[in-house]
Amino acid sequence: MEYGSQGPEVEVLQQKLASVGFKVDNDERGIFGTETRHLLIKFQQSRNLKADGICNNNTWKHLTEATWKLGDRLLYIRKPMLRGDDVAELQTLLSGLGFSSGKIDGIFGPQTLEAVTDFQQNQNINTDGMVGPNTIKALNRVKRHNVSEVTCIDNLRELVEFTLKLKSTSGFKLGIGNLGGSDVLIHLLNRKMRDLNLNTEFLTGLSEKSLISQANNAQCDTCIFFQIDALLYGFTVYHYRGYRYESKPGMGLGNFVTEHLNSLKLSANSGTNLGCSFPILRETRMPTIIIELGKEFIYPVNSYLIANSICEAIIRYSKIDS
Repeated sequence: MEYGSQGPEVEVLQQKLASVGFKVDNDERGIFGTETRHLLIKFQQSRNLKADGICNNNTWKHLTEATWKLGDRLLYIRKPMLRGDDVAELQTLLSGLGFSSGKIDGIFGPQTLEAVTDFQQNQNINTDGMVGPNTIKALNRVKRHNVSEVTCIDNLRELVEFTLKLKSTSGFKLGIGNLGGSDVLIHLLNRKMRDLNLNTEFLTGLSEKSLISQANNAQCDTCIFFQIDALLYGFTVYHYRGYRYESKPGMGLGNFVTEHLNSLKLSANSGTNLGCSFPILRETRMPTIIIELGKEFIYPVNSYLIANSICEAIIRYSKIDS
């Protein structure tokens, strides 16, 4: 859905926006007008999504997830995994108490289950991995009211684990994937990384879902995905940022890649590194970045320069504090 759309689905969109604090007052019900678009962009910005005012599948999922509050439903491990702001709140509370569920992503997966059962055991309540009234009551009884340090605990753990793996290059595995139009670049980067005795894993799925599954199943230590946009000038690097969490390794590596690509001066526009909650950043279990390259970077003659620059950024990042 986008500006100008009409119908019952637009009215449902407006109702969902209102339920999460973005009430549409001036557009007619069922009419995707100026205010609906404006409020949708504000919602997208609040969720670290692409703020384009278009309600695509990812934005719709976030709207649905934003309606859940902790205690609204029983939380437990299942397939497909439960997602929502209630799960993110649970992860935040657990992290604040020292029970890490990994990155705070709003997805009730195996790490969240482990954190829940550890907490239940610690509190001498039924260790069933299900978050119902008793577990929530226990969480509220002992929760930390100052949550400003919550992300520091998990961010520090992720950063330390990632840095240690990267420094021991013999066991480090880099996943390299293609989100569209970058086969030559992927092969060049793969060859350069192997020349440095770094393990690489080609991620070749036909969809984001299959790429995410491959990356997780391969247990990559970090992933780099490339995407070409012929309408874009310059480039953008993305790392995971969502809820109260921002991936420090993703941000750090993204900063180095951004700096090195800018130094090539292939575009008059400087590239940036942004924190976002795109599915491939949110759902991969390792620090992941997306490198979106514009028209100036498409030319084959530039592919070697780009691959070499990214390789140098990875090596430079691995030498931090060494």
